[in-house]
Amino acid sequence: MKDINIIIDQFFIGRNITIRTILGSCVSICLFDEVTGLIGMNHSLNKKSNEILSLKMLKEMRKLTSNKLKAKLFDGIISNMNLTTKIANDNIKFSEEFLKKENIKIVEKDISGYFGRFLTFNSLDFSVKVRKIKKQITK
Repeated sequence: MKDINIIIDQFFIGRNITIRTILGSCVSICLFDEVTGLIGMNHSLNKKSNEILSLKMLKEMRKLTSNKLKAKLFDGIISNMNLTTKIANDNIKFSEEFLKKENIKIVEKDISGYFGRFLTFNSLDFSVKVRKIKKQITK
């Protein structure tokens, strides 16, 4: 099984892989198809990049799947800084609306809070292991 690491404003799709990323204040949409074993993950900084990445990722996945996609949604730190909180909230709202519009059911969510998240998405069982980063920011 191949390990793939993605950073801000990237996505990756594949089979027989694990995809990893670390979220600070960003959002990650994880898509999977249990029929074909295909998974995809993006890591977006804001609503604009999320829109671009999500559309590209979905287009590529739909070429290779049974179109029975499901989603898992994650974000990182919500800080006491109003601008950061607004960007994160807009990003999450876009993600939820995008998935609803595309008829993709969200089967798991771990959003908001005061911790970053280290994500590992496994194509064998479609699990996302979430490890919260211990350093808490001030509320």
